[in-house]
Amino acid sequence: MGSKRKRDEASPVRKRATQSTNITTSVKLTELKAIIENGLKNHPMKMAARQYLSNTKGEIDIDQLVKLLDESSAQPKSEKLLKALTERGENMPDFLTVRDINDSCLECTLDSNKHAVYVLTITLPKTIYNNMKNHPKFRKWKIMKKAHVDGEFVYLKGKIGETTNFYNRSKSYYKKNYSNEKNPLSRVLAYLKTQDETSGKRQFREWVRIWPILSGKNMNTEEETIKMETFCSFLIGPKGNSGYYYVGRVHNLTTEAKRENGERLIKYGKKLVKRPGEAMITRHQLNAIRLNKLMLEMVEGPDGTMITRNQLNAIRLNELMSEMIEGPDGTMITRNQLNGKSLSKLMSEMIEGPGGEMVKRRTIAVKNMVEQRRQSICRSDGVVRTGFQQGMVTRNSNDSEEAKNTIDAFVKRTNIYQKPGYEEPRVILACASKIPNLCCYGLSC
Repeated sequence: MGSKRKRDEASPVRKRATQSTNITTSVKLTELKAIIENGLKNHPMKMAARQYLSNTKGEIDIDQLVKLLDESSAQPKSEKLLKALTERGENMPDFLTVRDINDSCLECTLDSNKHAVYVLTITLPKTIYNNMKNHPKFRKWKIMKKAHVDGEFVYLKGKIGETTNFYNRSKSYYKKNYSNEKNPLSRVLAYLKTQDETSGKRQFREWVRIWPILSGKNMNTEEETIKMETFCSFLIGPKGNSGYYYVGRVHNLTTEAKRENGERLIKYGKKLVKRPGEAMITRHQLNAIRLNKLMLEMVEGPDGTMITRNQLNAIRLNELMSEMIEGPDGTMITRNQLNGKSLSKLMSEMIEGPGGEMVKRRTIAVKNMVEQRRQSICRSDGVVRTGFQQGMVTRNSNDSEEAKNTIDAFVKRTNIYQKPGYEEPRVILACASKIPNLCCYGLSC
């Protein structure tokens, strides 16, 4: 008896889950409310999370949330899902596993609206896990360090997610190419998919499973589905959900929540990371380098010739924007023309200016743009320039091998080298007095 009490007191998760005689829940509502409020206090998207969890009065009604959770679960009035999310035992991992799904019968029947909150679980044979654990890169990841060994199988932390079409979402996990994904969960899935394709045994669907745990008439809209997914995520906490730190979808957020999310992304992008053998750079710069490298890869174009991804995207965009669609007045116009008319109409609207007078949106937009471009900022090459100067540098700086070959071909084609006073092309600083470090490869004038 004494040893059991000692184990319960030693478990930090058990401390937040106490027994109750309330039929609605085995966890006191006040303690559940405290879990949610503590989660909101430290969450990077607290405004978005509060928006989804609140009722129409803007209040977090924990009783209503628990009731919706119970009604949409596999076994209403059994409280099994609530216990699985909040009462993670001493010998249990912090996240849901296949064993939780099977032992507590958490998999629910999908409603006709196909909306669902789902759990992605990862169950690996010990041999696969050991290969990953011995990998110099994988073994450093938190998702590997927090793995839970259970006999011949190993459980890795998956995620709790939401979808408005469970069948499509589950198929996408199995068909998706994860090679370009950078988050830890996607990297693990990419490795497992590669191992599965190499072995030819097609076991990826056995290792990675997607289970619906909430579905019903109470989740008819996207917002209601996100609400229940957010509630489940906060109940199990960041240690139990790989997707804990992202909430909802951007188009559903309020202006304040969108601003908060934008500030979070900017702050994240400014963090410094170290590249092997190179200097420290920001995450924004690293992402730009990766994107540039990706977009310069050669792929097969529509006519069979090899072109870059940039060129392929430009071709596809041109085809899309050249499509004929019905305009506001019923006439057939291109998407480009429709966008132009919509933008012109928007920018012609009269709104209140900084001084209280009514002005066009275009006037304010132009004024803000000019003010921003007049500001002197330290650029990526370490030189301080205004926006106007940087524009000139971007357009005219070119000392690449391609530029050199173009100038050399021009010299050869025009026989300019035979004229008196000819000097060979060289790298020069153009307009050095006005625009710092504007480098060009060209002919002296």
